[in-house]
Amino acid sequence: MQNLGHNSQMTTGASGDGKQSRSTGNFVLEGRSVISATEPLIDAAEAARILRLHPVTVREMASRGVIPALKIGKVWRFRASSLDEWITGRLELSRHQLSPEERKER
Repeated sequence: MQNLGHNSQMTTGASGDGKQSRSTGNFVLEGRSVISATEPLIDAAEAARILRLHPVTVREMASRGVIPALKIGKVWRFRASSLDEWITGRLELSRHQLSPEERKER
């Protein structure tokens, strides 16, 4: 199993001037530091605003695996870009479905 931990410790500046800076967005994967520009996670209320649904509905959809989500502890988190991709995928699927008239013809 991979060890994936967030590195947010205080470090001394590279110039050696004794100033401290906080590293952000760095992850440690199997002892190596991986710099990533991660998109911030949003909560169910913000996801609900994007989807124009009630937050309870969004949490239920997430728990059923209908929408892309991550549960951290007891809280569901989302990425706006993942929700956008999910919406785009659903729209693409609906374009390829048969209309009621086309279903009658078959």
